[in-house]
Amino acid sequence: MSSVIECPPGFRVAALIGPKGSQIKSMQEESGAKISIDSESDPAKVTISGDDEQIAAARRLVLAIVRPPTKVIESGRGH
Repeated sequence: MSSVIECPPGFRVAALIGPKGSQIKSMQEESGAKISIDSESDPAKVTISGDDEQIAAARRLVLAIVRPPTKVIESGRGH
């Protein structure tokens, strides 16, 4: 099985690869999935291969870098 994540336009794939591939290797070791990056396409595409559990784990790791969570602060005062 495989899953594809499309990076936002202009995303720097170096953030996913890391120095000398350390980031992508770490994500593959942690998840057990195979992660490949097509940096030739724009936007870049990340393909994750493995079983359902491996893919889910790798998707969480990749998305944390590709689409980091943003904090929204609401006052609740209705201004």
